[in-house]
Amino acid sequence: MTIVEINKLTKTYQQNSIKVHALSDVSVNIEEAEFTVMVGPSGSGKTTLLNHIGALDTPTSGEISIRGQSLSQLSRSQLTALRLWKIGFIFQEYNLISVLTAKENI
Repeated sequence: MTIVEINKLTKTYQQNSIKVHALSDVSVNIEEAEFTVMVGPSGSGKTTLLNHIGALDTPTSGEISIRGQSLSQLSRSQLTALRLWKIGFIFQEYNLISVLTAKENI
């Protein structure tokens, strides 16, 4: 079963008159029980892609579905519920709370 389906995802940021293409026509499927790794140099779009999968950002174009549900069809409250119940975020060291255990941080 496909958990994450990304189809022709593009994200372009506008900085004054300069367009920054963070993602360009990205398509990928992530299947249930599949271990997926993203690697690439700084600035290659890894964090931007994760922010889109986590429904933290909206694409310029393209589509993302989580378990068959298109993120573009969800309201803000539905996206919040999706992040609360269906998507887990484990941040890098600087986002962890030092007085909590690893389990408590998750």
